[in-house]
Amino acid sequence: MGYLVHILIALAAQGAAEVGLESGARLALVVPLLAFVPPVLGALARRAALRGRFRLAGLVTRALALSPALLHLAALALCGWRLSVSAWLGLDVSLFEWPTLGLLLVLAPFALYTLAAIDAQARLNAERAPVRRSLRRFQARMFLSGLLPVAGYICGASALGLFPELRLNVEEVALWNALFSLAFFGALALCLPWILRNTWDTAPIEPGGARMLLERVAELAGFRCQDLYVWRTGNLMANAAVIGVGPWSRIVLFSDSLLAQLAPRELAAVFAHEIGHARRHHVLIFLCFAAGFFMAADLVAGAFDPGGELVGLSVMGAALAFWFVGFGWLSRRFELDADLFSLGLIGDPMALTSALEAVGGHLRDVASWRHFSVAERAVFLRRAASERGFARAFRRRLSAFVWLGVALFAVAAVLQARDVLAGFASERVVVELRLGRYAAAAERLAGVAAADEDLARIVARARDARLGDFEGPAPAARECRARARHEIAADRAQEAWDWLRLARLAGEREAEVLAEGLELADEGEVDAARERFESAGAREYLDWLARRGR
Repeated sequence: MGYLVHILIALAAQGAAEVGLESGARLALVVPLLAFVPPVLGALARRAALRGRFRLAGLVTRALALSPALLHLAALALCGWRLSVSAWLGLDVSLFEWPTLGLLLVLAPFALYTLAAIDAQARLNAERAPVRRSLRRFQARMFLSGLLPVAGYICGASALGLFPELRLNVEEVALWNALFSLAFFGALALCLPWILRNTWDTAPIEPGGARMLLERVAELAGFRCQDLYVWRTGNLMANAAVIGVGPWSRIVLFSDSLLAQLAPRELAAVFAHEIGHARRHHVLIFLCFAAGFFMAADLVAGAFDPGGELVGLSVMGAALAFWFVGFGWLSRRFELDADLFSLGLIGDPMALTSALEAVGGHLRDVASWRHFSVAERAVFLRRAASERGFARAFRRRLSAFVWLGVALFAVAAVLQARDVLAGFASERVVVELRLGRYAAAAERLAGVAAADEDLARIVARARDARLGDFEGPAPAARECRARARHEIAADRAQEAWDWLRLARLAGEREAEVLAEGLELADEGEVDAARERFESAGAREYLDWLARRGR
């Protein structure tokens, strides 16, 4: 699922563009023209290699690999692609608002650039047309498998958005939002085997010696799955994987190249290694670490700047970078743990070593982000087979680290749950305000033990102004804007802010800009406040700044 990381980076680029990198230009016609950059980079890399300038060729090749995300950032920041999409659809398509199908259109250039880069890389790495086609098809399928979960979330959230009250509850109430997220990820975990089986080129392993051997290894390990599949990569990848959360849904994939290269004893050892990942619950532990880590990062971001988008993005960006390093560290040790499981089940250290040599022997001394080198793993297996207590000591150290991750998850989950439950009653009041049900908001507020002072004040204003008499949120929003103008003309900024917040909750988007301007002015950031008021064309607020000697 490597392309899923690329897609998340593209979404992060959109978030960065929205919080300050967008130039304001709308050059939508330039956006598809950027798709010519990857072919040009591919041609430059090929020319440099043919001329013997291999270092330059390597640099350009790396630029080609990074180009989809960078081009997407250019489309957003320099060409105003998101702004153009928002104008076409007549709504603000934002990463910080409820997801709509417009997000798929915002992501469309990234998909185009990725396919262009896949084609350029295929042309760069293969001379023969059939091989290029195989490379393109394989990488395009990999990209599609990463894109589908993101597209599924966007489509599901858009469907939920058709029911305003349900959407507002999920959007405003942290508890319902958490349950919605859990439901989505649970559905994704259940559907992932089906997604990969159908986006990748797979087929059940036919009856025969290889299948009988694999079924015997599964029986020996007490391991059950839905089926065993061959993953037809055009002999481009030698890999195996167990995918799914339980025996009723999980599948096991063996690539065509792996099946072709390995002898029976080697294949048995590799399958035992993959079973080891499942039996040692490595995926579940990864998820536990990730959830605990990012919940903790969210708590830190909230402590520094509650509701601050820029600080939140910065903290989450730093957390993602740190997690990238930590994930690799833990993944390499989980690979060793799965090697130990294979050794214990098969009892043949040379079988797995031989399989590793067959698959990656030409890179025997090269480690990767997620794996130790073949040479290091071979030494580890020899020590585990020959040194008494070596494997037990390794597992004891790894277990201590795992329990540390579980503790992080538990503490972060408890703190998050405390915050979620503490805000539940107040958040339901906000939902009633957004729905224009002001009497219901006052009734709910009466049941809140320690109501937020700002929230109590605006509910009281809504009650006193009889906003519930208006037919729907839109007329109420207009009334709130009018009252805010009256208050700012009388130099009552706090009262104006209250009415603007009510107007924003009723759906008046410009009211949020004006409220931000008042907050900035109160903090002494006069230039930033003036910029907000000027962008909204709010003369009365600019006059207020002038009267205040600002």
